[in-house]
Amino acid sequence: MFDIHILPLSSSLKAEEFSPQSDFYTARTAKKVARQRRKDTLLLHLSLQGGSTLSADKRALLLQRLSEVFYKTPGTTTGALRAVAESLNQFLFERNARLDNVDNRVIAFLTQIVTGQDRLTIAQSGLTHVYWINARGVEHLYDPDLAGEGLGVGKVAKIRFVQGQIQSDEVLLVCVKPPATWRSGVLTSLYGQDLSGLRQKLVGESAVEAWAIQFKAGSGKIFHIPVASAQTALETGSSPTPVAVAKTEKVAPVSPSELEKEISFVSPTPPFPQREELSRLIPVEASSDSQSPSVITPQTPVETASPPSVSEAPQPPPSPPRVSLLDGLQKGLSGMGRRLVQRLGGFIPDATVFQIPTSVMALIAILTPLFVVTIASLVYFRQGQMGEFERYLALAEQAAQQAQTLQDPLAQRSAWQTTLAYLDRAMAYANSSEAQALRAQANAAIDQLEAVRRLDFAVAMDDLPKDAQIVKIAVTENELFLLDASAGVVWRAAAAARGYVLNPTASCGPGIQGAAVGKLVGFGLIRKPTQLQAVIVGLDSKGNVVTCDFNVPPVVASLTPDERGMGNLQGFLIDRGNGYVLDPDKNAVWIYWKNKVDQKPELFFSDDVPAMQNVIDFAIYGEDLYLLYADGHLAQCTYNPSAPTRCVDPQPYKDSRPGRENQLLQSETPFTRLYVSQPPEPALYLLESSLPAIYQFSLRLLTFHAQFRSIATPSFSPLPQGVPATALAVSSEQRLVFLAFGNRIYYATLP
Repeated sequence: MFDIHILPLSSSLKAEEFSPQSDFYTARTAKKVARQRRKDTLLLHLSLQGGSTLSADKRALLLQRLSEVFYKTPGTTTGALRAVAESLNQFLFERNARLDNVDNRVIAFLTQIVTGQDRLTIAQSGLTHVYWINARGVEHLYDPDLAGEGLGVGKVAKIRFVQGQIQSDEVLLVCVKPPATWRSGVLTSLYGQDLSGLRQKLVGESAVEAWAIQFKAGSGKIFHIPVASAQTALETGSSPTPVAVAKTEKVAPVSPSELEKEISFVSPTPPFPQREELSRLIPVEASSDSQSPSVITPQTPVETASPPSVSEAPQPPPSPPRVSLLDGLQKGLSGMGRRLVQRLGGFIPDATVFQIPTSVMALIAILTPLFVVTIASLVYFRQGQMGEFERYLALAEQAAQQAQTLQDPLAQRSAWQTTLAYLDRAMAYANSSEAQALRAQANAAIDQLEAVRRLDFAVAMDDLPKDAQIVKIAVTENELFLLDASAGVVWRAAAAARGYVLNPTASCGPGIQGAAVGKLVGFGLIRKPTQLQAVIVGLDSKGNVVTCDFNVPPVVASLTPDERGMGNLQGFLIDRGNGYVLDPDKNAVWIYWKNKVDQKPELFFSDDVPAMQNVIDFAIYGEDLYLLYADGHLAQCTYNPSAPTRCVDPQPYKDSRPGRENQLLQSETPFTRLYVSQPPEPALYLLESSLPAIYQFSLRLLTFHAQFRSIATPSFSPLPQGVPATALAVSSEQRLVFLAFGNRIYYATLP
């Protein structure tokens, strides 16, 4: 534990040049503090710039209100500091909005310093400078990009966090405008000196408004060193006499209602005391049951001001060092045992009646140290985990603030990913609503940069056979059609009030209504203007075609082969009334015009024929054929009856996201399925099944438009986890997207 020595570095030669709107505020504890704040010491340096100033008593009340915000905010230290900055920002922003003249607005530069458990946390908002002088040298903490222009200029309070361990004799210099003489070499030489030596080297002829804070091994007291004492020490060569804070500074009497009218803002923490309690918000004599803060201004001579007491007022017991934790617990338990025995003795008339056997006493002697060690270990590791959690959370918040200041999309993405990495490490120790909110913010920012749109999926149907493996989906305005690779059947489902209902008797495949056909490898739909239900046309690998009209017995026929014959067929679809058959064995896609299977087909290709042995899916839109390969690449071929067929293999996926325009898009894992949607919004969709993610591309140039993923929370996801998606379909007319996971079908509405 450390004592804190505070010395103002005001130059008495040019004191008239100081801004009358600067205060340094110290607070040790407050009443009704949150449990996590009990051992925290808060130091505030507030500098107000602008035309519409606040008087000294109003600044004093404002600072005490901010102190209450900190001590009443539970959770992490950084969360409490953020609550202080946001409260001050809200108060000044609303106050400035009521001013007619913009030149009269007030901007706050706020430095917050919290010490506790030998750990230091600094939060900077605005153009503030902190010099941390330690054995390693000097660290200049100043970053306007992260800390912002100040509080009161916008709705968002920008904060820069810094954390670290503190050692005895380390010094912090806090100011808004450091003099040019504060060079690194000069400041480095100050380490290890007392505050009088610091003042001699740091205060010159030019006006400076700054504060020096030195940490010394002690019991947690706060000492303010008067300027006169430091000046006398310089002249005599002696050490300055620190003055323990005794009582609060007295200010001119102002009615509580007048102060409340000016200093009124809404805090994110529990509400401030009501009007009848305002008398104790104005700095007065310190009470005997709490440790009071102090407000120091450069204009107020320290000899006439009486700072608040830390040493004389009752203090909470100092935090014991971790090495003495076992001793403290053992002493406490021993005392409890003695008191318990004394109480029991009062109820026992004869001491000989109550005698503990030797074996029991031996067992107690063995178990007591084990119990003490267990409790001590739990306390030790809990404190250590919270420290690590706060450290990584502060780093995550700093990375998030940096991401919001960057202009380059790729740099933004990297900063947000760094934020998530720090959050992962922080949440390995603990969790909080603040960390969860920051994770949601980072994920939303990355989604926007990645053109990811989140969909709210729901179960479309779950009454398919347990061993069903859906590999292809087709959809109409009132029906859903699902190709089951396990049974070789195309299942028909009708739209219901919620989802779809299976109609197995109206489905199509081997054995259904006596259809003598093998397992189907593909299917297409034919619409009749006189009925709502579509006609299913399926194909097995041997070339047998089955036509299943609604409530009509199926009709089976065979494809008429080309002169070259046909191999083991692997796919079939119908586009604009024409049938297309995928025949990798013959390196062919056969076209049956008007789906007349009794006539010989035409080969889709002419001279330019791509290799088709590794094709896993295909689609047709107009004259364009899309072939998807097992490695995830795509070949695109265009049919022309009067000219040779043109093929591009591979056809590159073109990125269009900011910062990656016209670059090649690479998916995390190979695409496994493709689907072409029909008008009014035709597009090519590719499925990355492992995530799962659906990529939308333009049909002609394969330019990336968007990526669709499921909405997910850390504890719940509507889609199966660890199971790859097996099929997709998109209805641009109904604005629906479908995903299959084996025998379960899900759907969501497109944005």
